[in-house]
Amino acid sequence: MNSIQMKRKPILLGLSLGILFVAASSPAQEDAVPANEAIDQQTLDRWAEPYRGWHYWPDHVIPSDPKIPGHEEFHNTDCPTIYQIPEKPDVWFMSFIAFDGQGYNSFVAESTDLIHWNN
Repeated sequence: MNSIQMKRKPILLGLSLGILFVAASSPAQEDAVPANEAIDQQTLDRWAEPYRGWHYWPDHVIPSDPKIPGHEEFHNTDCPTIYQIPEKPDVWFMSFIAFDGQGYNSFVAESTDLIHWNN
């Protein structure tokens, strides 16, 4: 056995044990339905309940021409990413980029309702 094969064995063993551990420790789904059985309406309603009550917002949350004070030449916004900081649980942040015809710039906006954003 050469040294490469000897190095692979512990790595493969560790990887295999890790996969087995994750598979064995993940909780079984109470609501799991076998693939060949139909899902009843009550189960569908229970699964969907947390996602009901949302409202369609027809306007873009961030317009393509955001008119950021001091950066009015930037347009074509892209790559919005929403995140929170643990120290500010009531505030959401959105980073995004915009183009000014020569290059891109990054911006961050804040919101308390995920609809109205301030720069």
